[in-house]
Amino acid sequence: MRRLYKELENYGKSDFYPFHMPGHKRNKACIEGDFPIERDITEIDGFDDLHHSEGILLEAQNALSRMYGTRKSFFSVNGSTAGILTAISASVKKGGQILVARNCHKAVYHAIYLRELVPTYIYPQSDNDLGINGSISVSRVERYLEENPKIEAVLITSPTYDGVVSDVRKIAETAHKHGIPLIVDEAHGAHFRFSDYFPVSATDLGADVVIQSFHKTLPAMTQTAVLHLCSERVSEKLIRRFLGIYETSSPSYILMSSLDACVAKLEKDSGRLFDEFTENLEAARRQLGQCRYIRLLQTPEETGEESDVQGTEELFDYDRSKLILSTLHSSLNGPELAGILRRKYHLEVEMTTENYVLALAAVGDTREGFRRLCKAIEEIDRQEAELAEKSRNITEKIAVGNSDYVPEVERQKCVKCNSEDCERCEKKDTRSDGLRNEKYACKCGPMKQLMSISRAMDAPSQLCLLEESAGKIAAEFVYLYPPGIPIIVPGEQITGLFTRNVRRYMEQGLNLHGLCGENNETISVVKEQAEVQPLPDTLWEKYFTLWEKAHLVRIIYMPGWQHMRDWDSRNWFFILPVQFVQRKRMVNSTISWMIKSWKNFEKAEI
Repeated sequence: MRRLYKELENYGKSDFYPFHMPGHKRNKACIEGDFPIERDITEIDGFDDLHHSEGILLEAQNALSRMYGTRKSFFSVNGSTAGILTAISASVKKGGQILVARNCHKAVYHAIYLRELVPTYIYPQSDNDLGINGSISVSRVERYLEENPKIEAVLITSPTYDGVVSDVRKIAETAHKHGIPLIVDEAHGAHFRFSDYFPVSATDLGADVVIQSFHKTLPAMTQTAVLHLCSERVSEKLIRRFLGIYETSSPSYILMSSLDACVAKLEKDSGRLFDEFTENLEAARRQLGQCRYIRLLQTPEETGEESDVQGTEELFDYDRSKLILSTLHSSLNGPELAGILRRKYHLEVEMTTENYVLALAAVGDTREGFRRLCKAIEEIDRQEAELAEKSRNITEKIAVGNSDYVPEVERQKCVKCNSEDCERCEKKDTRSDGLRNEKYACKCGPMKQLMSISRAMDAPSQLCLLEESAGKIAAEFVYLYPPGIPIIVPGEQITGLFTRNVRRYMEQGLNLHGLCGENNETISVVKEQAEVQPLPDTLWEKYFTLWEKAHLVRIIYMPGWQHMRDWDSRNWFFILPVQFVQRKRMVNSTISWMIKSWKNFEKAEI
């Protein structure tokens, strides 16, 4: 078959003169630097059109589809971002509902905003000392879908940035049982299909749409990704339509040829490449696993210990190409370890967090590269061992020489969040009417989605000092990059825990996006309720007004509560049974009466 990268190479050597775009005209004399401009062309005769592929680009995408065993596969030169936007837009109608994992990439939330979707969040199962999220629970997916039959699609990230894999097969079966598709962001798992050393790819497990970033773990240029359509549950027509919307109308032939060349290389030589890669990777993991203070996150199989965690919903599977090096048992934190590796050893890691660094291994890694990493970590580990020994000797001397030496008393934990670091406010945390005053509530309370993402981003906003933002509603995303997972999304209520974490991230020099001001001192929040134009009365409010007149409910308008989930989130009010306000009894019976009344009110004219 014809290969795009070969055709571009031959065309660049020909005597064809370009009276067409791009403006450099393949003339190296008119640009600074060394760029492959001889292969940088536009849609000319013989080179097809990505948005209406009928020739060489169609052949290239068909070759990709055959390699992964999919129904259809598409190139994306706008990265996995365009693929995610496309998959969501094609699977869920505008204004519809979607079930998404809360640890998804920001592109998922951008799609929710653009399509004005109503998300239901499902949180990962576990969170260890490193702050690494576990797998998505199959049973919780089932429960959410049963509770809300209006959900039109499920979207999860598997593997995560940290390499955690969910049970895609069972989640797909659950989604299909409810007649809806499963979308899998497999951006970090494009390599799964080429070796049994890694988990099984979502393309082989029943997912309906799978998005992969070739450039992350395969030998392809940055910004190259693919979208796999694996079933008929999502319309191919809509996939093509939205790819045409979200992807540039002038796709780079250099990037597309990189994708094609990657496919050709894997078709021809994937066995040898991945055998060498996994052999070197396994040796490096064994060597790094011996370190005591800079510890490699290992699977139970690697440690030889029995575990009842891996293989369960908490941690279904793990991608061992992600080398997570923990600093919890050392004197360093994540940014400090990354700095040492960069300055002293000239090693750049993929991601830095508070308590670990992530070194991403891929098929392009060499034995020499792994050797350098292992040598560096071993040297740092020895230094940490010497430091720990000195510290231990000093502590023993103090304890022996001071008869009055008393160990530090354990700090009292917060009864609400079980945290020793909770900044509990001693002021009264309830209002006179018995409702919680969020301003004085436990600072470690979870963030609540009080407005939809689209309403929060489109509502009037204002800048607020970070220290004064607790209780307000975020108007923009705030996230660490990488990994690009929002730590707060527009519409969520800002908590004291969030502001304290943000301060800690800034102090540690982590790459934080979304704050404002020269020193990231402010955050964009939704204006107070009085400044947001209220909606006219709805039928819902008329029903509630009748209940209030009958002295069965009390309608309390206040920031932080919303009208029947988020159907009209600019009207913030809370419907509270009177019995609860007065005596805190008979709640269930009151709610039961309200449900019965609702059915009657539906038939009546008000």
